[in-house]
Amino acid sequence: MATWAETSTVLAADLMAGNEDPRGHSAQLLGRALVALPGAVRAGRVRLRADAGYFAGSLARAALLAQVEFAIGAKRIAPLWRILGGVAEHDWADAIDMTGAQVAVAAYSPDWWPTSTRLLIRRVALAPEQISADPRSRRRRTLHPDQRALPSPSSPRPTPSMATRSS
Repeated sequence: MATWAETSTVLAADLMAGNEDPRGHSAQLLGRALVALPGAVRAGRVRLRADAGYFAGSLARAALLAQVEFAIGAKRIAPLWRILGGVAEHDWADAIDMTGAQVAVAAYSPDWWPTSTRLLIRRVALAPEQISADPRSRRRRTLHPDQRALPSPSSPRPTPSMATRSS
């Protein structure tokens, strides 16, 4: 579904099977949404924000070609964890209106993404008791793979202090 955020108006939508990957349809969905925007709005500054389920170079390229600014959530994949490991401590800044969170910007442009793409990384310090022992937990899945194996508060053994970096 693509909406015009300021008016909460649905501009375009696709009904898909729950197990179907939306990335293959996302560029077309963006195109239909842009056609549905009023001309005066389309002539101004248009921005796209998509969650990590739409993390695809085809959507980024479609937005770039349509002169739409975009922010697409990134799947936590091995190349991004490697980039995170290279962010220096002095590169982090306190996030605005997000208590306890920090952000950093890193270069990120695989060959199938626009070359001007940058990665905005967010990290938040979490206490061990804020992490569910359930491996399906969203918060647990956002932890660095090395941290997921650490004991949790519901584990029978004592929990050591945990490094707390998530993006």
